[in-house]
Amino acid sequence: MPMFFFKRLQLFINIPLLCIALSACSDENEPIVYYTTLGTVEETSGRNIIVSDSYGTLIPENGDFLTAKNADSIGQRVLAGIQFLKGNPPKETSENTDVRIVELYKILTKAADDLRAKPESADIFGEDPIKITSYNIGNRHLTIEFIVWRYDESIPHRISLVRTDENDSDKNYIRLEFRHNNNGDLPRTPYSSIVSFPLKSIEGFESPECKGIVISYNDAGIQQTTLRIDKENNATTYIKNQDRLTSRTSF
Repeated sequence: MPMFFFKRLQLFINIPLLCIALSACSDENEPIVYYTTLGTVEETSGRNIIVSDSYGTLIPENGDFLTAKNADSIGQRVLAGIQFLKGNPPKETSENTDVRIVELYKILTKAADDLRAKPESADIFGEDPIKITSYNIGNRHLTIEFIVWRYDESIPHRISLVRTDENDSDKNYIRLEFRHNNNGDLPRTPYSSIVSFPLKSIEGFESPECKGIVISYNDAGIQQTTLRIDKENNATTYIKNQDRLTSRTSF
């Protein structure tokens, strides 16, 4: 089962804030300004690059950083802290921007699962509590930030996006379940993490007829939470306990 990073709740990174500038201290106690971005590892001319969700194609001068973090597989999603070697970041997405990687986290990157032909496999995905705190649709991926509760850090948790036989009332929306299996771990401490699902693994999403997706999940303390994401403008509708309705527009 793939391992991926967890952070204690007080340290979690919110996806809408991924384009902000952060600072750290170097060995000489001088501040280092860097920017955070989600991205996908790709290859061009025999070298690894990062296709950023925010800035376009980034060319790391220290591409071995990806190898050191075991994040150099093509298609791997990463959360990177980067410095722009020519000063400020581009105002628009651009090609071949030179950067230096300052910090890097390997994001769990996996395909959505489809249970419509194999319902007998449903138990492996679990029904343990999980809370979506943020999401982003971009760079051909659905990226979800979430919170789970855990105790034994040696026990890997399974995080999945699952297609089931259940149909949405609007057939132009694809219904999915965001599932969590804690594999017997105790729900003691909240941790935050991020997972990315390639949109091509959600059958029918890229069809012109598809209006968006509907994701249901077992929220902690709430029996069921459902969010409907509109494909056109990322407008989101949340339904909690099936009787409270609120709406917001995603970033």
